[in-house]
Amino acid sequence: SESSAKPEVGRKPAPPVKAVKPQPVKAVTPTTDASSSRKGESADGEREKPKTTTTAPSALGSAKKATAVSVEAIETKLKADEIDLATEPYSKQDGSCAIPLGLVQRYAEETRVSIEDVACVLEDVRTKRLQSLGRGMIAVDSGWIVGKDWKESVAVSSYNAWLVSLGLPNYVDRFGDAGYDDMRVIAELTVAELKESLSIKDPRHLKRLMAGVDVLKEKS
Repeated sequence: SESSAKPEVGRKPAPPVKAVKPQPVKAVTPTTDASSSRKGESADGEREKPKTTTTAPSALGSAKKATAVSVEAIETKLKADEIDLATEPYSKQDGSCAIPLGLVQRYAEETRVSIEDVACVLEDVRTKRLQSLGRGMIAVDSGWIVGKDWKESVAVSSYNAWLVSLGLPNYVDRFGDAGYDDMRVIAELTVAELKESLSIKDPRHLKRLMAGVDVLKEKS
């Protein structure tokens, strides 16, 4: 009826309901902030692969820098052994490195510095010495020493080359003056002879010399 269609007295009619349109979802572009870069992570949280870098040939400019203490210790040893790394057999005529593996290992043992760091220091001293003489050079990275056995490069041609390859050039004059210049005689040396006839007392040097004697026996 007409009376039923009229609104009730005292009540306002409800406002019409408006339809809500769905809002489009914006795509979020991931960004890499400084913190994630420092941790080596990309924006999506995945671990980034390390980048390969090329190490400069100059030893002390490499990632593995030796401490000032180790540099001083090794330079002191070079001076005591009267070794000039710019001369043969430590540097070839073309300026490339020929430092004996035995010398690197010996200095590493006696200074308690890693073999890699000793190689770094020796190569740095060598290249700087060549530069001071105005000579050309071919520098190498410290990695040349890694994984190599000094015994494989022991020289057997002469007593002085043998001592140099052992890293004991400081005994060349002593061997020569005592008449130990025949490789067949040297191959039969004993610890007692080294102590008594050559007055070698350092146990580390005695051990290295006897290891060199064993190599001579194996190669003979």
